[in-house]
Amino acid sequence: MPYLWGGTSAKGMDCSGYTKTVYFLNGVLLPRDASQQIRVGELVETEEEMSQVKPGDLVFFGSPATEKRKERVWHVGISLGGTRFIHAAGDVRINSLAPADSDYSGPRARTFLRVKRVIGAGEESGVRRLAQVPYYRGNED
Repeated sequence: MPYLWGGTSAKGMDCSGYTKTVYFLNGVLLPRDASQQIRVGELVETEEEMSQVKPGDLVFFGSPATEKRKERVWHVGISLGGTRFIHAAGDVRINSLAPADSDYSGPRARTFLRVKRVIGAGEESGVRRLAQVPYYRGNED
């Protein structure tokens, strides 16, 4: 599938379009862009092994805030559990944040920001289910 900034179709998509589409097909409405998606869900504690990270969690990448600039979020993937994640980066691929893994991605590991849980997160976390959004429920008459 070709990369297309802002894309969410077979003609092309970007990383956040991929996550948005996967979640939409499973009844969850995510914001469109990675910099917006990072604002929903519940923060997951992470350590080197990422043992608390579950399949379906969102994994975010970018540059952290400094004294001179705000945090920038520029990439998102979907966790496969632990250190592995699937993401769209030119094509859809699986990578790992663990250096010992054959699918390790140094550039992603260096830009890792945090993990957010969407599956099971409450409404107060900003996660919306399609069934709760009137526009997606259709005609109920």
